[in-house]
Amino acid sequence: MEDGPTGLVIGDFNGDGKKDILVANRNSASLTLLKGNGNGTFKAPKSIDVGSGPTSIALADFNGDGKKDVVVNAFFEDAIRVLLQA
Repeated sequence: MEDGPTGLVIGDFNGDGKKDILVANRNSASLTLLKGNGNGTFKAPKSIDVGSGPTSIALADFNGDGKKDVVVNAFFEDAIRVLLQA
């Protein structure tokens, strides 16, 4: 893939009880979100800009609200981004 996927996490990112996939794309400086339909298929991908060179991605509840948040690095900026789930 030309976007250079380098990391992947699976979780319920929209609270519908279905597993979704979030992929870090190093070369496009974005994450790709694939929302699950609950039957092994996914909705059309959505791109999320996160800065230069995301290579790693992880889930954790960073603000204590009981929802999984996303942390991703911006390799070429020597930074990390935390995306809180609404």
